[in-house]
Amino acid sequence: MITGIYTTNSIDSTKFILERSGATIVVVDDAKQMEKVREIKKQMPHLKVIIQTREPYAETSQGFYTWDELALMDTDDVEQEYLNRRADIAANDCCSLIYTSGTTGHPKGVMLSHDNLVFVSKSGCKFEGMKAPEVVVSYLPLSHIAAQIVDIYACLFCAGTTYFAERDALKGSLAKTLKSVRPTRFLGVPRVYEKMQEKMMQIGSRQNCLMRAIAGWAKGVALQHHLDRMAGKNPSSFQYQIAKKFILSKVKLALGFDRCLTFASGAGMIKNCYTSHVFLSAHYELLFFYVCCELRR
Repeated sequence: MITGIYTTNSIDSTKFILERSGATIVVVDDAKQMEKVREIKKQMPHLKVIIQTREPYAETSQGFYTWDELALMDTDDVEQEYLNRRADIAANDCCSLIYTSGTTGHPKGVMLSHDNLVFVSKSGCKFEGMKAPEVVVSYLPLSHIAAQIVDIYACLFCAGTTYFAERDALKGSLAKTLKSVRPTRFLGVPRVYEKMQEKMMQIGSRQNCLMRAIAGWAKGVALQHHLDRMAGKNPSSFQYQIAKKFILSKVKLALGFDRCLTFASGAGMIKNCYTSHVFLSAHYELLFFYVCCELRR
């Protein structure tokens, strides 16, 4: 059984989750998180091992290990124990504990079973038509079930590939990762899409009148195309085909979305009606024009 802890959780929230989950092993990414767990380890006798994955490593001692030290350990003598434990897992056993962030009190946990996660992953892959070789970028917290399902379980089910973004993805580096990876599926919370729109509008405000006019035309044509599709019509606008071929396709390529088939939003409602029509449309394209103008400079 696994559980995740947000890196922003306080020491008290972290201690609460570790106590309630009965965790015996904790994996942290940096020295800051290592020191947070080190401070509370002495109060939790059931916690045996803490592993840090990223350099620079904090000082290690009994029960504290670096990822490099872990990689050098001889595991031959525990291979049979691992196989025995794996054989003991039942479909309705708890696989993952999902906790809230604890902003309004103690974090609240939900138990998700193996068959629950398998069913949701299988159903999602079937509904979306996901099959190898799918490619996703993992940048949302894996302590949240949405990222776990899409980035881990669904990719395992359809033999996909998960690329892990840099830690500062939501502070600016995500765009670079997307252009490098060119994902086939993309999941974001509403705020991610809102930040994309805000950046595009900011760039668009610096364009000359001609560029703004072209952008306005492309947005209008594409929006109408997708509204018609949502209404059950079969649009075949010549203007849309022109905009798609000469403007929108190049924008998607520049942003790394040229292979993307599905764009999903979760964990909240996209409040802006225009944003919902645009970003959740089949091609996810029209507001990207402003970015393309900036990239061509």
